[in-house]
Amino acid sequence: MKTPREVLFGRHQAIGPKLDAVRRNALATLPPQGKAAPTRSDGRRGVLTQAMLQTWRELIWPSRRVWAAMAGLWLLVLGANLEMKDAPVFAREAGGLSPPEVERALAEQQRLLTELFAPTAPPSLEAPIPRPRPRSERSATFKTA
Repeated sequence: MKTPREVLFGRHQAIGPKLDAVRRNALATLPPQGKAAPTRSDGRRGVLTQAMLQTWRELIWPSRRVWAAMAGLWLLVLGANLEMKDAPVFAREAGGLSPPEVERALAEQQRLLTELFAPTAPPSLEAPIPRPRPRSERSATFKTA
């Protein structure tokens, strides 16, 4: 009795040469082994490109769904921000204050600020005169002989 492996090899043995031809064509397009990647005249392309590709493969590509979600959230925040900037314009047009009312409000605000931050009298520089205390509260000093 044949094993499953022998059965599969028997069925697909005819396709082997076609697969070998496809493999040879694919390998022919690759640069020969041991040769460096083509570089620019300043010689930085290889290092910079490798660093960018490595960063892409290690940071961006494995978590591409997370990066896409973050980009979507930033677009939502940007849209909300733009929407909020337009709101005060409509409120001002709908029922804003007239110029005389604004002047009165500013004058009232200035009066309140002046009242709050009015200069106060500086504290006196003279030391307060101590009031005499009863004798029982004085500290006793003893002389030692």
